[in-house]
Amino acid sequence: MNLPHKIIIGNWKLNDTIAEGTVLLQKIHQELKGFSAATIVVCPPATHLYPLHRELKSFKSDPKIELGAQNISDYEAGAHTGEVSAIMVRDLAKYSIIGHSERRTHYGETDDQITRKVAIALEHGLQPILCVGENLAQRHDGKAHQVVLDQLNTDLSDVTADEIKKIIIAYEPVWAIGTGTFAKPGEIEDMLRLIRNALVQRFGRLASTESRIVYGGSVDGENAKAIMQLQGCDGVLVGGASLKPKEFAAIVHAGQK
Repeated sequence: MNLPHKIIIGNWKLNDTIAEGTVLLQKIHQELKGFSAATIVVCPPATHLYPLHRELKSFKSDPKIELGAQNISDYEAGAHTGEVSAIMVRDLAKYSIIGHSERRTHYGETDDQITRKVAIALEHGLQPILCVGENLAQRHDGKAHQVVLDQLNTDLSDVTADEIKKIIIAYEPVWAIGTGTFAKPGEIEDMLRLIRNALVQRFGRLASTESRIVYGGSVDGENAKAIMQLQGCDGVLVGGASLKPKEFAAIVHAGQK
C-alpha cells in the first residue's frame, strides 16, 4: 500500500566534518525551500546530531527535515567503549538506521543483535529503519526471497502489531549498494511485495499497511522517480546522492505525487 507522502532518507555515512555537514544541511533546506510534500530524513554521523539538531531549530520555513542516527548500540548503557546508545540520541533524532548491509558485512552484525537494536529503539521512542537484503551470490542461487524472509522473521521477532506501524523496512540488495547498479523494476516490486506479504502474515493487514517499505541501492536523481512509482514503494534510502544538495532535492521532488 502506498502511503500519501513518500519518505526520503539520506544516509551520509562516514562523510563530512560538522562544519561541512552544517553547510550541507543548509543547502538542502535552501534547495527545497517551501516544499512539504514528502517526509525528509537525514542521517549524519553521530557527532553531527547535536549541532544539526540545533541548526534545524533555526529554520523558519518548510521543508521540515528530521534527523536519524546511522546506528545504535544493542546495549543501553555500560562498559561498551565506542558505542552510542538509543538513550543518547533519542532527544536529537527521530529515527535510526538498523541492520544496514555495511554493518552486517563489515562489522559482523548478526540478526540477533539487530533484533535487540529494534527493541531498544522502539523502547526509547526511535523509529527503526530496518534494512534487509540479499547479496549477489544469494540472488544468483535463487535464495533472495528466503534470505530476506529469514532476516525479517528474526529481526522483527520481538515486535508487536502496534509497534510494526512505527517501523520502516528498507529493502537494499547488497549488490546494489554503492555500485552504481540498481535492481530492475520487476525485481524491486517482487521484493517489496514479498516484504509486505510477510508483514501481513505476521502482524495482520491493518497494522502492516501502516508500515512503510522503501528501496535503497544506488538511488540517484535520474532513477528516483521511476523507483518511487513502482507498486508498493513508499520511498527511498539514498546514499552518496544525499551528499549533493541539488541531486538530493531532485530525489525529494521525484517522490511528490
